[in-house]
Amino acid sequence: MDEQEILSQIDAWLHAPAMHDHDPLGAAATTPIVSSAILVGSRAAEALANAKAMKATTTDEEEFNIFKNDYACACSTLLDIARKKSGYNPTNPDDPNGKKKFLDYLDRVQKAPFFTLTYAEKETIKSESKSYDQLIDAIADTFQGLLEQNKKAVVSALASMAKVAANTESTKQTKDLFVQNVISASDQYSVYLYTCHVDMESATKKGIKEKQSLFEVSTTKLEFKKSLWPSAARKVYDITVVAIDDWLDGNTTDAESDTFKLCLEERV
Repeated sequence: MDEQEILSQIDAWLHAPAMHDHDPLGAAATTPIVSSAILVGSRAAEALANAKAMKATTTDEEEFNIFKNDYACACSTLLDIARKKSGYNPTNPDDPNGKKKFLDYLDRVQKAPFFTLTYAEKETIKSESKSYDQLIDAIADTFQGLLEQNKKAVVSALASMAKVAANTESTKQTKDLFVQNVISASDQYSVYLYTCHVDMESATKKGIKEKQSLFEVSTTKLEFKKSLWPSAARKVYDITVVAIDDWLDGNTTDAESDTFKLCLEERV
């Protein structure tokens, strides 16, 4: 593919219509989508320093000179372009169309010519038990690197859902727990997107009450194509710039909301 074709793909992606322009949303409610964002990697401190320096500039050209050499900011800006076009708002976990918007956001990110999809994996745990406590503990233990205070929040949320399931015969309780956004800033710049989904069901079989759960965590990894950035940076800059610290704040659900936020370690 020659340079002109690549630039045409970039233009098409950058100027693709927003979700509400081509796909009217239904009114069906979904469970809350809770989001958290983190920056990891050997160059994370450098990325934060660049964000501070960029905000201290006094001219557009000074800002652009930092932006065009800051791959972490490139990633945060591209992710935010996709997010805004989808209408997905991580700071509003109770949006009834939040899940549909998030899926559109994920699709746009994967189609971005700036990224290479490295892998997309799903881990599933299915369990049966007479006690939801055992299931909840098993699920919580799968969150590798989870801070202890956040693990307690997970257990609390799952316990609330389990209580409802336990009191409702043959009723499935479904919850999309969280979205975890990760930018890894090292020699290679990567984006990780985690989504977590839980089903719980209580049923009576032959007079014995059984608890069933299905837990799924999906991981998407994309690598940033640094080779495209020199020819694309100005096109992106002319649309918007989203500094890495602003991206972190804008993609993390408020801890004081009715739902909760989670933090997974970098999986590399």
